[in-house]
Amino acid sequence: MRVLSEVVITNPRGWAVDTYVIIFLLELKKAVASKQFAVIPREKNNAFLARCGMTPAEREELVAGLTSHDYMSGPEYDRDYPKEQDIWKFKKRFGRREIYIKLKLVTKGNGYYAKCLSFHD
Repeated sequence: MRVLSEVVITNPRGWAVDTYVIIFLLELKKAVASKQFAVIPREKNNAFLARCGMTPAEREELVAGLTSHDYMSGPEYDRDYPKEQDIWKFKKRFGRREIYIKLKLVTKGNGYYAKCLSFHD
C-alpha cells in the first residue's frame, strides 16, 4: 500500500506537491551537505559543464538548491540498476539555460548516497 502517494501538500504558491518529492529532496539535501554526492562522469555531463562554464561546485550548489518547483517526474524504475532506488528528474534554470537533472538516492548505512546521473541542457 502506498499511503504517502495519496497525501498531498500545498506549498505557499498553492501548487499541489506529492509528499514523496519533498521527502526525496530532504534526503538529497542531507546527502549533498554530508558530501555523500557524486556525478556520474558521462561525456554529456562533462561537455555541458565545459560549454556553459559551470564549475563542479556550482553544479553541486544547484543540485542542493532544488525545490519541489523544479520537479519534473519520478520516481521511475532504473532499468540499468534495478536493485537500487528509483530515478527522479528535475529541471532548473541556470542563467538562460534550462538544465535537465536526473538523480537517485542509494541506501548507505543509516542514510543515503546521492548520484547525479544526468546534468545537461
